[in-house]
Amino acid sequence: YRGGAPKIGAKAFWPCALFNLDQRGAHLRSRLNEMELVGRARHLVFGPYFHLPPGLWRITVFFRCDDVAAKQWLRLEWGGGGFATYDLTPGNGGGRYEAVIETRLNEPQEVECRVILTASALDGWFAFDGAEVEKIA
Repeated sequence: YRGGAPKIGAKAFWPCALFNLDQRGAHLRSRLNEMELVGRARHLVFGPYFHLPPGLWRITVFFRCDDVAAKQWLRLEWGGGGFATYDLTPGNGGGRYEAVIETRLNEPQEVECRVILTASALDGWFAFDGAEVEKIA
């Protein structure tokens, strides 16, 4: 870090382009961040494998989904050597959502955020809109 390690309260937005996305049906998508959920359980989003210094880090994941996908169970994982996990169903209807999770890094580590579809799906649509990372301690 040219200006020193990030201070508490430092934030950065990580756009969708920094992450790896599920490639199932990618050639049929009108937008790269939008995906059909039809199929088996799988990682929908993972990455970006950036190195962060020690501290308590929060990530807020931004996504959209339709009415069907809003009833699916998703798992959010965040961390380096070990992962904090958060299981969620987005809500009772389609729309925009945010999911927040925190992890503590005891040493500099390469970090990853994962959004996982935890069970197979017969229908549904999901769009990943990026994430905001913040050093909170």
